[in-house]
Amino acid sequence: MNNQSVNLTAKKTNSKLTILFDGGSRGNPGIAGAAAVIKQPGAKTISVSQFFPHATNNEAEYTGAILGLEKALEIGAGQVVLKGDSQLVINQLKGTWRVKTAHLRPLWTKAKSLLNQFDSVQLEWIPRAQNSEADAVANQTMDQRKGVGAVRKKATELPKVQHSLPKLADQSSELPKAKPSLPKLADQFSELPKVKPVPKLANQISELIAIAKNAGVKDFLKLKSGRDEFTSKRFPTLKEMVPAPVQNAIASAMADADQSTLAKVYRWYLRGLPADLAIRKVQVDLEVSEKILQRRQKK
Repeated sequence: MNNQSVNLTAKKTNSKLTILFDGGSRGNPGIAGAAAVIKQPGAKTISVSQFFPHATNNEAEYTGAILGLEKALEIGAGQVVLKGDSQLVINQLKGTWRVKTAHLRPLWTKAKSLLNQFDSVQLEWIPRAQNSEADAVANQTMDQRKGVGAVRKKATELPKVQHSLPKLADQSSELPKAKPSLPKLADQFSELPKVKPVPKLANQISELIAIAKNAGVKDFLKLKSGRDEFTSKRFPTLKEMVPAPVQNAIASAMADADQSTLAKVYRWYLRGLPADLAIRKVQVDLEVSEKILQRRQKK
């Protein structure tokens, strides 16, 4: 998407529309879906969506907001309430959070230019449970590999970016064979606080720590938690349990990760994996899940 303001405004009405937006990325970055659900008083609900072969979760969420705002202008809305469960998007558009990530700035600029074309704007963060409609459309977009914005062979509207975490999978194989090597990450994380492994995983975690940088995909896949005391805990609770230096290091290494992904990393850290191995464990699981999904969809 370009940075210029695009005036899509039809003849404005006094109607106040509510836009629910969401976006998701399977792999983060990976295949992504952006969506918005527009609710009009006394009129039919409108859904818009777009599929991207490769984008981050934050890029998808921003795109969902942009799609909704563009559609609202197209149908002549003068007042709009924009709601989403992305604290990053809502707070950055409000101006309470800075846009620190360079590849998000063009999307922020685009969204701000659209917001400025309304007579009245209200931005509201809502819990994920209240955003199920937009979430469902975004997931359907990923499942069906299509959206209103049309499927592209390349995500040409999203700026390319060098992510700090490399892809783990060998794209030519059905399941990843390549080792998720992050030696620099391990060195940077070596001084961080560690947690004693939970008893039922102590042996497996100790073995994984012993081979550390030489651990391959299969080594990480063997480590399974089952249901434990951390499984049902959500991001805010888990975050309070993780030391601040570890939080900061993980956030720095996973700049585009959503709260769901960070929660997975926090759980593995609290189970006893050092922070760098916790990140690698979650990466492997996400990559493998994506490969399995692709195989199923080909059948």
